[in-house]
Amino acid sequence: MRTYAKGLGGQRPQETDHPEINTMIRYLLHHYDEDISLQAMAQYVNMDENYLSGLFKKKTGETFINYLQHIRVNEARFYLEQTDLTVAEIGERVGFANPSYFFKIFKRWTKLTPNEYRQQCKGRAGTEPPAP
Repeated sequence: MRTYAKGLGGQRPQETDHPEINTMIRYLLHHYDEDISLQAMAQYVNMDENYLSGLFKKKTGETFINYLQHIRVNEARFYLEQTDLTVAEIGERVGFANPSYFFKIFKRWTKLTPNEYRQQCKGRAGTEPPAP
């Protein structure tokens, strides 16, 4: 059942020197599959949305949306490698309500479609020696 548990893509929080940004990062890593907006995060950490947007980029090196997409794509990669769930199911499981948008974002980050990624992983698995 470990394979189907949420958040097992191996992602760990990247600590910054800002407690509210760290709080956001931890939240994103645990709730990436939900509908999350910068506005909601600003309310969550009790900060102005515009200020938070700039601060998040300064402290993480990524925009809020890119950071969230990165988490979601990494989780999707885990599911593609470890499960036989359909691409649409995986997209939904990692927080993309629209399968087409998931496909587009996944390809943007990995340069492969989800199915190409899965096939590539299966190809690599087939070349490894069997376990003793």
